[in-house]
Amino acid sequence: MKTTLHNKSGYTLTEVMIASALASVVLAMGIMVYSSSVRTWRGFELRSAADRTLNMAMSQIVYGVDGHRGLRAADSNMGKFSVTSNNNGWTIDYEYESGDIPVAQKCSFAWKKTTREIIFTPGDKVIATDVSDSKVTRDGLSIKVEATITKNKNKIKAVRSATTLVFLRN
Repeated sequence: MKTTLHNKSGYTLTEVMIASALASVVLAMGIMVYSSSVRTWRGFELRSAADRTLNMAMSQIVYGVDGHRGLRAADSNMGKFSVTSNNNGWTIDYEYESGDIPVAQKCSFAWKKTTREIIFTPGDKVIATDVSDSKVTRDGLSIKVEATITKNKNKIKAVRSATTLVFLRN
């Protein structure tokens, strides 16, 4: 009598389908975690860029731009310092005297809602972009500058705000 042995090697179709389903679930979860991590990282980068822009602009308003002194050096006399503000933006005009230069230096900072930029004059240098809102108020010998930077990129939004208070020389 002839006997045949069936050598069972390999996997059944059911086992292969279950393994494929489990592998697909693990792969999908890995892709979701990676996608979430990338989105979180891009949000962090955007917030960092907004913070850098805002901090640099506030620093330049207070301390100066390109060798010109900022509001800390401004003279509080009405003829040498003025703030104008309306719904479209604001302008700060100021003068300061330097021991190196015998003539008073005239400078200004301006923000316009339409361009969303803070510009320093002389030179019309843009010191901040993406400024969605800003306000300037003067109270006696002090001036308060508030600014909000809003950056948008690929459905990710970063909003950062800062305020600085500068006391003028009298």
